Amino acid sequence: MTVRGRARIALVVGLGLLAAAVAFRRASQGSVPGRKPARPASKTVASRPPKRSPAPPVLDQEASRRARTEAIRRSIEELRDECRQAAAGDWDRWTALVEPARAELRAKIEACRPLHPEATGDFEARSAVLEGKDGFPLFEPAPRVYLNHILEPHSIESSFDHGRSVIAASRWLRERGIDVLFVTVPKMTEVYPEHFLDHVPADGVLAPHIRRVVLELLEADVEAIDLLHDLRRERDSGDGPLYQPADPHWTPRAQAIGARRIAERMLRYDFVARAQARPPTCLWGLSPYKSASEGAAFGALHPDQQRRAIEAQPKMYPFPRDCTGPLYDDEAPVVCIGDSYNAGFTDHLAGELNVPVRNLSGGGFTTQRFRDFLRDPGLLRGARVVVWTVCYTNLEGPWTLPRPIAEPPRGRVKEQTQ
Repeated sequence: MTVRGRARIALVVGLGLLAAAVAFRRASQGSVPGRKPARPASKTVASRPPKRSPAPPVLDQEASRRARTEAIRRSIEELRDECRQAAAGDWDRWTALVEPARAELRAKIEACRPLHPEATGDFEARSAVLEGKDGFPLFEPAPRVYLNHILEPHSIESSFDHGRSVIAASRWLRERGIDVLFVTVPKMTEVYPEHFLDHVPADGVLAPHIRRVVLELLEADVEAIDLLHDLRRERDSGDGPLYQPADPHWTPRAQAIGARRIAERMLRYDFVARAQARPPTCLWGLSPYKSASEGAAFGALHPDQQRRAIEAQPKMYPFPRDCTGPLYDDEAPVVCIGDSYNAGFTDHLAGELNVPVRNLSGGGFTTQRFRDFLRDPGLLRGARVVVWTVCYTNLEGPWTLPRPIAEPPRGRVKEQTQ
């Protein structure tokens, strides 16, 4: 063979190897065939998700029902045991025992004065903030509003009415073969009470009446999940705070903790178990997080507080990239409703489940979507689970339901289809 012939062969082989390498790289990055891979944002550090554990077994319909019943039973026993340890099983006494912390918190909030009552924009900027002790860099915005559920325990009774709306709405959904996970999220001061108060109960619980509400929901066959202890348990073990320093919402790290807890509970569903057996649909990278100056309460801080808030604000956050499937789908089996604490949280939930979700949440939303469900039944077409997430503040209502949902059931409840 001539020298020119050998050169041509070498060129063809080299081009083939180059094409194979490019194809392998695109496949490893999860790019969609026929679409140019997404370019990461500046300063984005790509990272693969941790290797998944072996997929759980796919449970049949009866086994899935038993798993739900057992999860509710365990939660009931855990809450009853908490009350036994705190107040010998007396819920009213437990609430009364927290009065020293409640009184201290009330005095501190009454002493707070807004710096800029004439400010425009978000009302948090016109309100006072509750400052932590010893330079703690997180600031609870508008504490008289957002922490009123601690200051006035009976406000939950009058507004939430022992969860009757949640019980009725959950019953209505289950009659249609849709399960409900009712998720409650505490406020910053409740996750970091030692940084705001001197008189903190040994168990760290500032609102035992909310734990009583969760118990009442569970006893009424609502699968309620409270995230207080999950967040307190992990608050000091990761990188960065669980709440934004100048905003009333949680950070992506806290959202990820909550999403893991919910995803673990949902492993009993066949569609989740099958999704866990598949490769992740998205890679996750680290992208720059918004500045603390964008927080709703940043304008309520004086310059030194603003400096501390900027320093404490997370600098990066996990962001889905190079997805081979959507995070959101109007026909997804998981429907997310509730208030603004769903913003960002639904990304993490879809990633943990490896299943797309429908996000029908909105700022301050509690029961509003149920009117939409009556007007447009297609909003729930194909739904298997509704994840209903609200922060403690919104337990004060309003929690009104349309009459067809609030009325007692007629006839036998339809068995759930798994």
